[in-house]
Amino acid sequence: SLKICQGQAMDIEFEKRKQVTKKEYLEMVEKKTGALIQTSTEIGGLLGKGSQEEVARLAEYGRLVGIAFQIQDDILGAVGEEEKAGKPIGSDIKEGKWTFPAVSAYRNANSKEKEILLKALGKKQGEKIEPEKVIRIYRETGAINIAEKKSDELIEKAKAELNIFSETEAKEFLLKLADFSINREF
Repeated sequence: SLKICQGQAMDIEFEKRKQVTKKEYLEMVEKKTGALIQTSTEIGGLLGKGSQEEVARLAEYGRLVGIAFQIQDDILGAVGEEEKAGKPIGSDIKEGKWTFPAVSAYRNANSKEKEILLKALGKKQGEKIEPEKVIRIYRETGAINIAEKKSDELIEKAKAELNIFSETEAKEFLLKLADFSINREF
């Protein structure tokens, strides 16, 4: 899908930028991960011969789950367990990636913390700052908690989209999938 390509292009472009806003970040994630899962759930609704409203609800469910999934991925990349996460902790920081915790931390950081974040993130060839310093700022500014709260909110909205469906194994699976997307450790 064109949206997915646009989201990927935004992600790459953000690595070169000095700063990214939460709105810009969420737009990128919606186009990238959100659109991927949205398309999958929408196709499922179409193949299942759902009504127009059912297909729209499944698409919105997928979009919201996709965004929440990416935020959880950002959290795991910062503070997850390396063996479970499947990538080195702090790898997004080392790559200078603006993630949801990074954007949230920057919003809440004091001037000294902002200076450290700006040195570590974006601009691909920026200074090398130890990821531990950035992770400490994430924790001190409440960025990890903010990210967890946002992903929880998105999942609750996603699950509410399924309220029009009767209780079936398929609905139960989608509800569990939504919860898994933010409770996973990898």
